[in-house]
Amino acid sequence: MIDINKRMKKMFGRYRRSQDGVTAVEFALVGGPFFFVLFAMFELGIMLFAEYALAQNIETAGRLIRTGQIQNGQNGHLATPAYFKTQICKNLGALLDCDSKLYIDVRKFNDFSSISGSLPNPYKAGSTELSTSITSNTAYEPGTAGEIVSIRVYYDWQLFLPGLGKLIGSTGSLLGNTSPAGSSDANSRLLTAAATFRNEPFN
Repeated sequence: MIDINKRMKKMFGRYRRSQDGVTAVEFALVGGPFFFVLFAMFELGIMLFAEYALAQNIETAGRLIRTGQIQNGQNGHLATPAYFKTQICKNLGALLDCDSKLYIDVRKFNDFSSISGSLPNPYKAGSTELSTSITSNTAYEPGTAGEIVSIRVYYDWQLFLPGLGKLIGSTGSLLGNTSPAGSSDANSRLLTAAATFRNEPFN
C-alpha cells in the first residue's frame, strides 16, 4: 500500500512539473488574434493603396478634361462617360472591379462657391446604403473652357476578413461604411477620391 502511494505521488509530481504541450496551448490562445491582426493589416494596406491609386488616376484623367482633350476628342480620346471611366480605372483592373463597383460623378459649375451644398450625398438619408445619386444617377458634365469641374469617384470595397468592417467602424474611422440594399452588413467600406479645377482656355 505504501509502495502504491509513493508511486501515485511520484506520478502526480511528474504531471505537475510536465511542460509538454504548453506551447501548443499558448499558441491556440494567441494564434487566432495574431492572425486576425496580421491579415487585417495586410487587407487594410491593399485597400488604402487602392484609394491612393484612385486619387492618382483622377489627377491624370482629370487633366484630359482640364485641357479639353476629352471634350474636343483630341489625340484619340472620346467624349463619353464610359471612356472617361476607363481612364480613371487605367491599370487598376487587377485590383478593382471597375464595371460594377466604381462610380464616377463629373459636374460643372460657374464658380467655386456654387459647389458647396450642390453635390449629392453618397448615402441614402439615415442609412449606410449607397444612394442612387451615385449608383445610377451620376452626372457627366466635363464643361467648356473656363468652367469649374468637380470629379468625384466612389468605390464600394468589399472586405474579406469577417468582422473587420465593424472593427474599423468602432474606431471612428473616416472610411465610410456601406451596406447592400436592405442589409445590415457592414463589411464594406466606401473609398473616395476627388479633384476640382478650372478648365483651361482650350477653345
